[in-house]
Amino acid sequence: MELIAIWIACPFAGMLAGSAREAKMEGFLAGLILGPIGVIAMLGYDSRLQCPQCRTRHYVDAKICPGCCSPLPEKPPTTGF
Repeated sequence: MELIAIWIACPFAGMLAGSAREAKMEGFLAGLILGPIGVIAMLGYDSRLQCPQCRTRHYVDAKICPGCCSPLPEKPPTTGF
């Protein structure tokens, strides 16, 4: 019975772990599918953008890097083929 309660709480714990890193939905799905392992995995996941100069994490709407105070590009860089 306790295992079921833990498994039900894991999606919400994963969502809380991902909310600070702009990854609420990814945290919810990781907790739902992987359970406690997904919650632990979300502690290392970060979907925020990085400054191209100092690699500090910042939010999408930031205009100036919080780490090195350099101006950030208007659009996030696209990676792909």
